[in-house]
Amino acid sequence: MAPAARRKLALYALMTVLVVGSIEAALQLAAALSSRAAWLLGPPEVVGQSTDEPVSLTDPVLTWRPNPAFPEHDRNGFRNVRVPDRARIVALGDSQTYGTGVQPSEAWPKQLEALLDEPVYSMAFGGWGPAHSWLLIDDALQLRPDVVVVAVYSGNDLYDAFDLVYKRGQAPALKNPSRGRSADIQARESSEPLRVTVGRMFNLGAPAPPPSGDSLDSSSISRSARSVRLLLSHHSRTYGLLRRLRYELRADLWERAKAFAAMHPRFTEVLELSDRRTVLTPAYRLTALDLDDVRILEGRRIVVEALDRAHARVSAAGARFVTLLIPTKELVFASQQHPASATYLSLLKNERSFWHGLKKALADRGIEYVDALPALRTALARGPQPYQVTTDGHPTKHGHQAIAGLVGAFVGQAR
Repeated sequence: MAPAARRKLALYALMTVLVVGSIEAALQLAAALSSRAAWLLGPPEVVGQSTDEPVSLTDPVLTWRPNPAFPEHDRNGFRNVRVPDRARIVALGDSQTYGTGVQPSEAWPKQLEALLDEPVYSMAFGGWGPAHSWLLIDDALQLRPDVVVVAVYSGNDLYDAFDLVYKRGQAPALKNPSRGRSADIQARESSEPLRVTVGRMFNLGAPAPPPSGDSLDSSSISRSARSVRLLLSHHSRTYGLLRRLRYELRADLWERAKAFAAMHPRFTEVLELSDRRTVLTPAYRLTALDLDDVRILEGRRIVVEALDRAHARVSAAGARFVTLLIPTKELVFASQQHPASATYLSLLKNERSFWHGLKKALADRGIEYVDALPALRTALARGPQPYQVTTDGHPTKHGHQAIAGLVGAFVGQAR
């Protein structure tokens, strides 16, 4: 190459570096000044700013808890702007309350706060359930609330309760002392651990990935490429902008959701009725709501016991205790007339049975509860949909809005 051509190429390269560098600096500044920009330009694995901080940390009592250093978390690790001196309402629950998939301000506790114009403090996190909430009650009461709302999600709380007490060895006070029940549980676990079954269904039957280095695809070159892409994904806002543009310009989300379902016909069901459409995962949900499984039955007992203990503790502190019942997406969409598989019908039967039994148990114990199912079905009928069209079972901001309105009206009532 001639010297003049080399100089020209070097000039072009320098100009490219300067332009890309300027764009990167501008995007980094935008992300630093705006949480919305940070979310749009950040990696898709998390809702929030791009960060090297893990979203959770190990905990000797809860098994894991949210990380205070993670963006969008307060100094206690929960998803709030700050820790108030006092909160009128404290909300406890799992990812349905934490707000997985939506912005912090769009999760129902924060929408409730805006609706009531009173402090609402969220103490929820993914993978938790009523047993975790019971373990956190004393922390919640330190905020001197008037109302404590504990959410129960039928999608996985029975499994989570069993797993916490029996497999992770936490909250031993909630364990059933019956030797017969323990023997039945051990027999089922020896056949196949419930964690393995639920995990397989959650991954839609996909086997576990091979250990690093065992695959022919794990060459040093491919590993290096993946490392570079991961580095760019978490640190480059320009990369984030290109990823966002690619996402927005790709094929329609619904078409992609249907294509995904077509690849996993044993585990998904497509519902498409006019403008009401989504991909359901009844096989996965049924695994965590199988009332013929002694482990799920034990999880149900733990949920009731945990709520009873939490209610007693909150009432003794002079506050009002309310249980929020959050259904699965599958039960919400059951209000639409559409064909259903035997698996889906079995799930609906089990979930309705669970809710019927839980409501009776709560009423017998004098525990107030509010059922989110009618509000979510009303939101579905009126639109926009309260759930994504994908397999995601978490509410959209519209679903959270329906829950917030329901809870707001309920907690405004006199005892």
